[in-house]
Amino acid sequence: MKEFIESIIMSKDYSLDELETKIKKLYLLGDLTSDEMDYLLSLAADNVDNSSQVDLFEKIVELEHRIVALEGAGYAIWKAGYVTKKGEIVKFDIDGDGEYEFVMYDGGRKETSLSVGRIDGWYKVTSTGTKTHTITKNSDGTFLLEEITE
Repeated sequence: MKEFIESIIMSKDYSLDELETKIKKLYLLGDLTSDEMDYLLSLAADNVDNSSQVDLFEKIVELEHRIVALEGAGYAIWKAGYVTKKGEIVKFDIDGDGEYEFVMYDGGRKETSLSVGRIDGWYKVTSTGTKTHTITKNSDGTFLLEEITE
């Protein structure tokens, strides 16, 4: 078993965390002696290819944060369950084209978790908060934008 693990280590194609766990399991199962375990753990640490030691979950979380920051540019992106405070500008894809528009809830409640257009008080706005359209939702789920003229 020791020779097999050595061959994996020499290939430099392994995740250090996973290999260390496997070496320790082999020791607990009695397939390796204490000295062999120590030797293999040391050999694995000395020969690891650091460029291949990527925590994919951590990387995905990092990328999600970067995407939200880039798309939102300082504004929250409205998603189901998001609680929008009265007067808060958020970004939302009204027409489903993948581009976010600025919207704001300015209705009679202090805040709402109801979706954009589901209740009165939703507006399409500029980045500075100037109301340009009222937003209502049709029974088929599409949005109706009514331009505000003064």
